[in-house]
Amino acid sequence: MSWLISQCAHQCTDNKKTETDAIYDKVRSSYLLSCILKKNKNVGLILHAPSFVSVSEKIARIVMANYSRNWSNSELASAVLMSESSLKRRMYKEVGSISTFVHKIKLTEAIRKLRRTNTPISVISSELGYSSPSYFSKVFFKYLKTYPQNIRKKNGR
Repeated sequence: MSWLISQCAHQCTDNKKTETDAIYDKVRSSYLLSCILKKNKNVGLILHAPSFVSVSEKIARIVMANYSRNWSNSELASAVLMSESSLKRRMYKEVGSISTFVHKIKLTEAIRKLRRTNTPISVISSELGYSSPSYFSKVFFKYLKTYPQNIRKKNGR
């Protein structure tokens, strides 16, 4: 394999290439890559990692772009060009249920606002798309085991 690597390196520095040489270069490079992948399967992950964005990351970006909107599963599925059932399956594998994931994203923003602003809790709940401050507090407690008022008190706001 080291011979193949040196040949590929030599070919890359050779400026006098014919069309046939270019084809052989592609074949050598492909073969070299397949040999490397056989030795270490994780190389494939490294090669493809920068372009990979998980479905949950796409959903998070959509929700964060418009916190106040209450997205249905079908709307989210359309936004990521998937069927609703495929989206549910993929999301469940990645992060669990879609609704829990969306609540956690919104609650993360709620905590940020509670700690950094003096915005009333009723306004924060409305900005995050919750139908009422009491429902917002109920969801907040369900996931965080504390109430929004307690976060506000801890940070002296």
